[in-house]
Amino acid sequence: MAPLATLATTPTPIPTPLVAAPAASAVISTTTTLASHRSKTATSLPPPPPPPRQPSRLRDYYLNSLRDDIMTLSYDHYDISDPATTTSPELAVTEEDHGDLAADTSSVEEATTPPQRRRIGRGRPKRPPVPPSTPDLVYGLNSLTVHIRMREAIENKYNLLSALMALQCITGRRAEVVYSRSDAALLKLRKGMPLSVKVQLEGDDMYAFLDKLVEVVLPQIKEWRGLSRTAGDSNGCISFGFGPHVMGLFPDIEGVYDMIPKITGFHVSIDTSAPRDPPARTVLSAFQIPFNQPNAQ
Repeated sequence: MAPLATLATTPTPIPTPLVAAPAASAVISTTTTLASHRSKTATSLPPPPPPPRQPSRLRDYYLNSLRDDIMTLSYDHYDISDPATTTSPELAVTEEDHGDLAADTSSVEEATTPPQRRRIGRGRPKRPPVPPSTPDLVYGLNSLTVHIRMREAIENKYNLLSALMALQCITGRRAEVVYSRSDAALLKLRKGMPLSVKVQLEGDDMYAFLDKLVEVVLPQIKEWRGLSRTAGDSNGCISFGFGPHVMGLFPDIEGVYDMIPKITGFHVSIDTSAPRDPPARTVLSAFQIPFNQPNAQ
């Protein structure tokens, strides 16, 4: 029997592990990869929502019903800028029947003259001529732009985060930051500073937003008389704006209304394929956008 001193000093054998411990370089590389993944995940924005899987209801309404009606309303059989109605002997516009149209040849010259890059006024280019009225020329919507400008962004650019969140909620698309193109000493504005955000919608996204605006938002606005009967920029683009209280009427923003620090108003610009404002207002009125009466105050 071994003495007690020998038993006390004999070390206990350590069992050998079945799996070898990882090397120090592997541990460092794994830690670095996890840290970089966490930093990218924390700083990157979530992906935009997927496009709608079902077709737009308003777009089908335009293709199946409105397009034929707009063509009938906008077609001019005695359009003197159309060569088919001026050269055909059966459909010729005589001075006795339509003296006012035959006497005015300015529109004919404007339609036959090719567009030039002449500038008039304050450096503005000349407006393109009105195309001839034909059955194939049907006016519609090209694009829709939602724009938010915040003067608070001049003091702190992070104030634009509220506008970015609001636009992404109501349009379903990620907004684009607009930067200033010139300096303004009175506003303390420098060139290249972020000033506003915008989202340009086309296709089904445009019709979905317009459907939501007309069917849900506009009926809830109190004491709103509609758009002016003279609205437009003379080139078929009509713009209108709303206050901050209208932003909260969208059903997409009601659930996250308290999470947005600052609610602001917004502007909507609708670009139509019409060359002038009267047919553009006809197109918007066909989409149930109201216009006020001439005697409305």
